[in-house]
Amino acid sequence: MAQRSFNPFHPGNPSQTITVGTSSAATALNGSTNNMRLAVELQNAGSAVVFVEFGYSSGVTATVAASYPILPGQSKLVTIPAGTTHVATISGTASQTLYVTVGMGI
Repeated sequence: MAQRSFNPFHPGNPSQTITVGTSSAATALNGSTNNMRLAVELQNAGSAVVFVEFGYSSGVTATVAASYPILPGQSKLVTIPAGTTHVATISGTASQTLYVTVGMGI
């Protein structure tokens, strides 16, 4: 059986701090012109769930009802399509802190 090779996450750009509110807001990812980025580490330092969506423009929106949840204190590594430029965030409680680090690997 062939052995699979997994590369650890390698941060490709400086981390970003996003203050998440109760209305959806899109933030340009650091290095948004870098088409090689394939993963994002999301760390919710807040006390409430933060919801995220990824997209190719500032028009991307997140919703509490249907977007990807990041629980309080949780860190997730998410694969994203090449060329993704923005992350939209929202929370049911204002002023949550989300750290976003783009890079490559899993």
